[in-house]
Amino acid sequence: MLFSNVLPVLVGMACAITVDARRSNYVLDKGKEREGKKNSPPQSIIGGDEIEPHSRPYLVSVGMGPSGYYGQYCGGSLISPHAVLMSASCTFIRFWTTPTWAPPEWVEFNRHDLFNDTDVTRVYINDRSQCDGDIVYHPEYNHDNYDYDAAILFLPTAIDDITPVTLNTDPNLPATGDPLDMVGWGWTESGYPTVPFAVALNYLSNEGCTKKPYRYKDDEITDSMMCASAEGKGICSADLGECNEPPFLTIEFTTLKSINPLTLHNLKVGLLC
Repeated sequence: MLFSNVLPVLVGMACAITVDARRSNYVLDKGKEREGKKNSPPQSIIGGDEIEPHSRPYLVSVGMGPSGYYGQYCGGSLISPHAVLMSASCTFIRFWTTPTWAPPEWVEFNRHDLFNDTDVTRVYINDRSQCDGDIVYHPEYNHDNYDYDAAILFLPTAIDDITPVTLNTDPNLPATGDPLDMVGWGWTESGYPTVPFAVALNYLSNEGCTKKPYRYKDDEITDSMMCASAEGKGICSADLGECNEPPFLTIEFTTLKSINPLTLHNLKVGLLC
């Protein structure tokens, strides 16, 4: 089932406008961690490099509050002039074991350095309510194992000056060994970066990533996910991979075949959960 086929489905948990206190505290905590690290951003993507500014024009920053520096907490991809694809987990925050609706307030375009607002366009979301608002998450999204971790954010105005990333519709892609481009602002235990990093990881079949030397069990990798790996490379923490050996990545995977873009030959093949 294509993800686009489920967009009209409204998923009801608590049909109300969110209260953002918990997300706000989370953002403030992130900001405190970044303080003093403006000139030495950590390498959030293991074995990767800072991307050339605006080399992935579809890459967006997602967050809340007045500051792009303190407020950013997810990434996403522009998939049409009116829509951004992002992780459903970016719309919830956990309080103990209970996920609470806490969607972003804005999307930023042309963002590279979180300290530099030059040429950045910020678009605020009109309706952030859970049941009938402008953010629709996959109806089978699972908070516990991040199954179907995908959401679409509908923009109030069209973004006509940026070319959206092309969604892959070929069921034969990616193929084993294909290089996947992972990019994002995610962090490690050493701190938060201020610019996005990128790394190339090799696609691995679901069957392959449940066998040695990989550590996942058959029931941990679902049909909505895909895997990738590369020696000495990987992602971790807010890029939502594992900082373990061997470097390993689990990626949410819908039949669209993407808080961050995952591309193959400039086709969007997935998103990071």
